[in-house]
Amino acid sequence: DIGAVEGFKQVLLAAKAVAMSHPTGGAPSGAHLAKVFERLGIADRGIREGILRALMASDAKRRNRRN
Repeated sequence: DIGAVEGFKQVLLAAKAVAMSHPTGGAPSGAHLAKVFERLGIADRGIREGILRALMASDAKRRNRRN
């Protein structure tokens, strides 16, 4: 049940990936979700870092396609 905070947190922790905009330089939703991770106390559990690595790799691929 993701209607409760703890349920939402557990779903995020169990997810293999979470799609989001880059927290800096992306859409405002990415910055908001990064803050949500921090408020839930899960930003330091590797979720944000893993997402950022994936986003940076994705951004680099897009930039390379444009060049």
